[in-house]
Amino acid sequence: MRKSLAVGLLVAAVFATYANTLANKFTSEDYYLILNNDFIPYWEHVGILFSRENFTSPFAIRAGARPLTLLSLMADFGIWKYRPFGYHLTNMVLHALNVLLLFFLLSVLKIPLIHALFTALLYALHPVQGEVVNVPGFRADLLAALFSLSALIFFITGLVRRKIFYFLPVFLFYVLALLSKEVSVVLPAVFIIYLLLFRRVSKGLGIFLCFFLFLGIFFLVYFWAERYSYDIFRVIFVNVKYPVRPFDSWITYFNTIFTAFWHYAKSLFFPVFLSHDYHFVISRVFSMPALFGVFSSIGLAAFFFATRDRLLRFFIGASVIFYFPVSNILPLFNTAADRYLYLPMTGFCYILMRCLIWFFERLETVLSRFLNTDSLSGLKYYFLVYFLLAFFGVSFNRNYFFKDMLTLYEQTVRESPENPRVCYNLAVAYRAEHRWRDSTKELEKMTALHPLYKRESVWQMLGENHQMMGHNAEAKKYYTRIIITNPNPQVLNSMAYILWKEGNDRGSLWLWEKVLEAYPNDLIALKGVSLIGKTRRK
Repeated sequence: MRKSLAVGLLVAAVFATYANTLANKFTSEDYYLILNNDFIPYWEHVGILFSRENFTSPFAIRAGARPLTLLSLMADFGIWKYRPFGYHLTNMVLHALNVLLLFFLLSVLKIPLIHALFTALLYALHPVQGEVVNVPGFRADLLAALFSLSALIFFITGLVRRKIFYFLPVFLFYVLALLSKEVSVVLPAVFIIYLLLFRRVSKGLGIFLCFFLFLGIFFLVYFWAERYSYDIFRVIFVNVKYPVRPFDSWITYFNTIFTAFWHYAKSLFFPVFLSHDYHFVISRVFSMPALFGVFSSIGLAAFFFATRDRLLRFFIGASVIFYFPVSNILPLFNTAADRYLYLPMTGFCYILMRCLIWFFERLETVLSRFLNTDSLSGLKYYFLVYFLLAFFGVSFNRNYFFKDMLTLYEQTVRESPENPRVCYNLAVAYRAEHRWRDSTKELEKMTALHPLYKRESVWQMLGENHQMMGHNAEAKKYYTRIIITNPNPQVLNSMAYILWKEGNDRGSLWLWEKVLEAYPNDLIALKGVSLIGKTRRK
């Protein structure tokens, strides 16, 4: 098979698998980064993204620590405005480019063409990839993989050809990867793994890698950490069943790490029960999923040191290094998410391909002996094709779950019914459809699961839902809670309106005047005061 034919097949596979995403609407993180982000519509904001202030102090830009990701969304907005088709098309193109880059990386490593093709096809079609490709708001992972793979290709090519000018693009792509997503900071460790396995480290290369490590540490400390620092002892971990937190004890800490590892192992080898959001029961004693995670990690480490195959060792090492930032060594607010695997999958897909070929070769041998024939040579590749077709079917079908916000979270709540964030997002989706009763039901369920999660926001939504259904007494109950704890103009206006409708002009006037004290130009409060004035004159 020619390499050009393989490239065409890979591109066709990506577009065939994700063609049905082009009709999908915005979902999930798209609301935060695109629909409700007043930063991306204005090109003059590009200067702010790369200004000195943005690089030296934290300030309120959504995804400000990932400026290239935001820049790509601004470019899409310039062309497509709020039409999701173009954003989905860009994601699909970026995924296709990453598939091709992985294929070229395997070619640089002198891996046989058929093995490189099947590895890249696994990366293209694996159902875990669906979340990243379907949600433009998760484009950071696509860009980080694009620039990390590019840097790795130039690094290895420079070593093989002994040409120093190849290392200038390595530096450039590493910086671009860092500005796309912070997980790329571990890329120099992948360089080191390659050098240890295939080349001797010279003094010049040692200085070069030390510079890369310094750059990564500088990025984490001075640009990223200050923006996203959080109190790991107090933050609500929505993927962990309330009230346990990862740092409650050493047991819960290790349970979190190895439960997440076991979850990812299952998702990679058996991607059947995937979800947009997960929920884990982290117990205060060592649990069975955590034990499976421990045994799996020990087995992986043992295989790494036992095998003499340097390519296998390299891809195992690369997978582990890329996985490290999302491994919950430092507990993540999102304990596990499919999108976290997008970069580690670059190494895992080669491992999976080798495992499948080994298994199908043994199956081919058994069948040949059983049927007493030698005509089954090459049967393993037919098995691989059927395996890839199964992945294609699962991925293609999963794209429909991302059709719109309501479809996504109705499906997700079936898979993670006790995740408070899922219940909250489904309630928001119901509100968008004016299904106030269904929204109220989900919010009440969420409050029972986790009474502290987005407490004031939940009270406000419950108050608004009851107000829309005509249950003013219930609405006032929730509005009163917010007014006591942390009043905001919207709640004060809503409460004042209810009081005005009930004939309590004095109470409503007092509330509207309170709004105008803080926000003199609030149109709703001004209109309310005007209404009461007209009523009194009559």
